[in-house]
Amino acid sequence: MLKKINIYSDKDILYITDDEKEAEKLLKEKEAVLFVCENPENAPFIQGCRFVTDTEGMKDHGYLAMVYSRYKNIPLQILETERTYVREITTDDVKALYSLYDDEALKYVEPLYEYDEEVIFTKKYIENMYGFYGYGLWLVFEKETDELIGRAGIEIRNIDGADKNELAYIIRKDYRRKGYGYEVCKAILNYAFTKLSMDEVMIVIEKDNVPSINMADRIGATPIALSAVNGCEYMIFQCRNN
Repeated sequence: MLKKINIYSDKDILYITDDEKEAEKLLKEKEAVLFVCENPENAPFIQGCRFVTDTEGMKDHGYLAMVYSRYKNIPLQILETERTYVREITTDDVKALYSLYDDEALKYVEPLYEYDEEVIFTKKYIENMYGFYGYGLWLVFEKETDELIGRAGIEIRNIDGADKNELAYIIRKDYRRKGYGYEVCKAILNYAFTKLSMDEVMIVIEKDNVPSINMADRIGATPIALSAVNGCEYMIFQCRNN
């Protein structure tokens, strides 16, 4: 079986096959390939094949678009709000990050690397975080201007010895106090619960970061614990999928 699916246009083709040799041939030709088998957990190893599904997976166009985009390094748009859209980062976005992070108020956020190192880090992040987990930190753009106004998403963080999903965000300084943080964070929480099927999302905030504590309260997060790391005290909030 070999199917050709047009994803975004007639030139954007995803090949779907259950034939190992056909899959190997197409992958050597740098094509995007989805391998189909009855039990994906027992699928044969095919060099370069990144995605395996059963026949039900073939019917989900959103999934097929994601598979094609991963092969072709096309950033996925994650969600939209009234005033913003959120999409994955690319290495072309790295330069714009430096103006976003040039802000004394971001003392609670880890700084960027030097440019060349940040590009390498971003490539690995796209492959390992987006590619494996399907989520991570994304970029926030204002719809009206297409300007980068923030960075937000779901990270994996070790909290008191256990890996948890954590909501993280920053909003550009000239867009703060305008409701963008609340708008984006509420949408991401909804995405985490409805699209990623998460039961809970944590928020970790330094104890003296009053604006972020207020934000956590506004989006319905519940403070559940205090934690100390390297002499810094953190408040741990929990958002439940009720």
